[in-house]
Amino acid sequence: MTALVERGMRFLPMLLMLAGSAGAQILKLEILRTVDGKTFTDVNVTAKRPDGISITHSVGTARVKLEHIPPKVQAMLGGFDRDAAREARAKDESALAAAEAAITRQLAAMKEGEATTGAARKTQPRFVKNSDKLTVKPVIYGGVRCLQITVQAGANPLSVRFGGSRSYQPWETDVFYTRCGSEYRVTAWEGGTMVDQETSRAKTGLGSDYKLR
Repeated sequence: MTALVERGMRFLPMLLMLAGSAGAQILKLEILRTVDGKTFTDVNVTAKRPDGISITHSVGTARVKLEHIPPKVQAMLGGFDRDAAREARAKDESALAAAEAAITRQLAAMKEGEATTGAARKTQPRFVKNSDKLTVKPVIYGGVRCLQITVQAGANPLSVRFGGSRSYQPWETDVFYTRCGSEYRVTAWEGGTMVDQETSRAKTGLGSDYKLR
């Protein structure tokens, strides 16, 4: 097994620093070469765990498994209980498996909820106020007198006519601007039936106020 470099062992008194207070380093090493071939420099062992150690080093942090800690460093740390290490890992694996199972259940519940909500939206009756299919408001847009036209289609395709024509799919909404004079007339049609109308003088919501779609 790979051991610490001889320089580190010659200056063991300088390398070994026991923790004097909570949060202090447990062991300081100039170089730590692990059994699996990794090399860390400027190492501080910040925690000794049943199955390994936590360290900070020159470029970050790491956790080193018990099996990868050189025997001499294990001795510096007071040794390890292999049975305690196996028990700790078994608990970690059990907790991880439980967490993954909980996440899987949560994702499945979310998907089921989304599917249920989507189906409910498709089947739920909707009430649409006919007079809300058009809302026309004169405004100044870009320094020009315009109409701000808000469209709310119902369960059927809708067309809006104001000189030209715009078509909308069921439940589609839109807000657009068009130039106008002091007199205007905007109408909304479902097929060949006019269902709403706004002029410069009045708004006419045709049909019943509320209609089940």
